[in-house]
Amino acid sequence: MADSKPAILRYSEESMAAALNAVRKGQSITSAAKEFGVPKTTLLYKASGKYPEGRKMGSDTLFTKEEKVSYPSGFLIWHQLVFL
Repeated sequence: MADSKPAILRYSEESMAAALNAVRKGQSITSAAKEFGVPKTTLLYKASGKYPEGRKMGSDTLFTKEEKVSYPSGFLIWHQLVFL
């Protein structure tokens, strides 16, 4: 049976960084993508600057890291945004 993990998450940030470094040193996009197990098109876009190098998926977060840690204050802010 196929792996249930979505295709977009089957590579690590470290693998992508290694593939980007290889491309910068002259390796082709196709061979670096195969060697490091990353999507060829994503590697191409990151190497060309179309996509940022770090992994960023989804929309911006509503809460800061500090607000997430202190759940009550984060909840109160959320409550004010949604219900007021």
